[in-house]
Order: sequence, then C-alpha cells, then structure tokens
Amino acid sequence: MKRDREQETEVVHEHDAFVRAMLSARDALVAKRGTVILAVLAVVAVLIIIAVGTAIQEGRSEARLNAADTAETVDEMEAVAKDHPGDADLQVRLARAYIARGGSADLSKAEEHLARAVSAADDGLQRAVAALELGKVKIDLGKYEEALALFDKTSSIPEAATIVRAEAEWYAGRSLEVLGRYEEARKRYDDLRDEGRGVWSEMAQFRKTEMRRTSLE
Repeated sequence: MKRDREQETEVVHEHDAFVRAMLSARDALVAKRGTVILAVLAVVAVLIIIAVGTAIQEGRSEARLNAADTAETVDEMEAVAKDHPGDADLQVRLARAYIARGGSADLSKAEEHLARAVSAADDGLQRAVAALELGKVKIDLGKYEEALALFDKTSSIPEAATIVRAEAEWYAGRSLEVLGRYEEARKRYDDLRDEGRGVWSEMAQFRKTEMRRTSLE
C-alpha cells in the first residue's frame, strides 16, 4: 500500500512537472509571437510614415508647380521659385518661361535656373532633361563647348529616355559642326542613323547631306 502511494505521488509530481513545462513553453511562444507581431507593426508604421511623408512632399511640389502655371508673369513665377531652389521641375518651368520671352538677359536667367535644376534633380531622367535644356540654352548663348559637355552628360545618364538621348546626340553633332570638328559630328550623326532613333535619325541624315553639299560648293 505504501509503495502504491509513493508511485502515485511520483506520477503526480511528474504530471505537475510536465504541465509546468508545457505552460512555460506556451508562455515563451506567446512572448515570441508578441515580439514578432510588435516588430511587424513597427515596420508597417515606418512604411506608413514614409508613404505619408512622400505624399505630402509630392502634394507640396505639385502645389508649387500649379502656382507657377497660373502665374501671369515671369516675375510671379520667380516669386514662387525663390523659396524653393531645390525644386528641379519648378526651375525647369521657370527657365522655359524665360526662354519663351527670348531676350539675351532672359536666356542668362534661363541658364541660371536650369543649372539649379541639374543640381537639384532627384533622379536620372529629371537630370537628363534639365541638362539637355541647359545645353540648348548654352548653344543660344554661343557657349558651344559647354553645350557639348552637357549633351554628353545627358547621353551618359542610364535613366534618360531614348528620345532624350537621341536629341542630345543630335545637338552634340550640331555643336561639333559649329566648332569645326566635322568628322566627330559625322560620327554622331552616323550613330543616330544606325540606331534608327525616329525623327532624330532623319534629321541626322539631313545634316550629313547638308555637310556634303556645303563641302562641294
């Protein structure tokens, strides 16, 4: 009888130990799950904050662009851009307004704003467009070497759209012509023709024809 009671007691103790072990494992699992859940929630919260911040920034940028679009004079656009020198799109739009006005002083202002746009661009495509526009203004100002460097810069940007790179190559050819570097200009035009870049390929062929005709006269 005594031996039976001792065995029962041992069984009870073993059962209690097993239950405590299971409860401890459950608590550890719950705690671990809680930690994982908290970590996931923290990541989600950070992503939400980033998304909201980006949306707010884009909304503010769009508001500035809308304000520039509705401005009745270049001076009014200047007032919008003055406090936001880092907004590349705004700088490009203001530069185009100066270009449309057409005076030599206006071209210098356009040059200034496009240079800011190149520096402030957030991505490669935006930088390529600004550099291309700046290069064309440099041509209008007679700064062909600087223009050529900008067209080369545009062509070297991987994110630049094909049509943007093609336009930059064509203008590079024109700059080389003015600088008297005709063989280099022909090479640019040949590359454009071989790659078949739409209208710029056709314009390159036209320039080659004009260069041959001029050399025969």
